[in-house]
Amino acid sequence: MADEILSQNEIDALLSAITSGEMDAEELKKEEKEKKGTGI
Repeated sequence: MADEILSQNEIDALLSAITSGEMDAEELKKEEKEKKGTGI
């Protein structure tokens, strides 16, 4: 997992986007795996 710390506002915005369907949690997981694979 990234060493980035999110603020409470960023966490709230992320949760809101996921629950509203604006952002797909499965797509985020896929992107994270791809980043790990490239060493970024």
